[in-house]
Amino acid sequence: MNESAILDMVDSHYHGDREPLSCFSSWAASIHLVLCNASYLKRYMEYTNVHVAVMDTEQVDDEVLVWHVPQLIDLGRGSGAGVHEHLAYGPIRGNGYKAVPLENMVHLADIIPDVDDARECSNWGFIRRAKLFDAEPEPVDDERFLARVKETAGLFEGLALPVAIALINARRRPWTRDGETRRDPTQDELDIVLRALGSPEIPVDWIDMPWLRTPDMVNTREFPDVQQEIDFLRALVRHKLGKHRHATVEETERRTETKGSKGQIAQLSPSSMQGNASENLLCGELAKIEI
Repeated sequence: MNESAILDMVDSHYHGDREPLSCFSSWAASIHLVLCNASYLKRYMEYTNVHVAVMDTEQVDDEVLVWHVPQLIDLGRGSGAGVHEHLAYGPIRGNGYKAVPLENMVHLADIIPDVDDARECSNWGFIRRAKLFDAEPEPVDDERFLARVKETAGLFEGLALPVAIALINARRRPWTRDGETRRDPTQDELDIVLRALGSPEIPVDWIDMPWLRTPDMVNTREFPDVQQEIDFLRALVRHKLGKHRHATVEETERRTETKGSKGQIAQLSPSSMQGNASENLLCGELAKIEI
């Protein structure tokens, strides 16, 4: 299959066409978006057997390529279209993949406000997410809330830690960015979260993740929850692993090319993708989808 055929498949997949048969699956970086959409499908559209799946692109079997939709389709410069979606090429399986029935996530309403409200959760939760991040920051010292997060994230087994961190950051926290103003989570805040989650071991290889080492590498436009999650993870890695190894922050200036040799899509692993300030990519970040 040549590059033109693959890009035609991408365009058809993104716009919901049935043909050609797609080898892509749709994912998102925002767990809030996915949980809102999953709830909407189940409660309003009356879909049955709705699942929420999580993928760690570094741990899935074989080489799974993941792109941000704006990297593959020209939807109009500056339009913001497609920023909510990522596309993964090929079968998703292995230790880096886990799907959980939505009905098993019994504490979801305590974690994601208004997740049961069909109107608030329509349009991938954009309206609700904007309201959450316009509200006053909430401290992260609610033991009951953190216990519910731990129980829910535990359903995802080996991916429980990043899922828990994503859930905690699905509402505005004191370390959220406010324009150009931001602060890192404090050591006390990090310790509170880690204790509540059972003092999990932080994977040593997280310190080498380009999307954590390089500020603003990931395009988080319209997703303050994703930006807040990344900032928390970066602070956590420095707090727990910084003493073992110094992580150098590098600004990336090289635009990622999607065209490889012989006219094929370049075989770039997600962790090697780089982007400039106007066209950042998701790199090694967790992706979630409702299926």
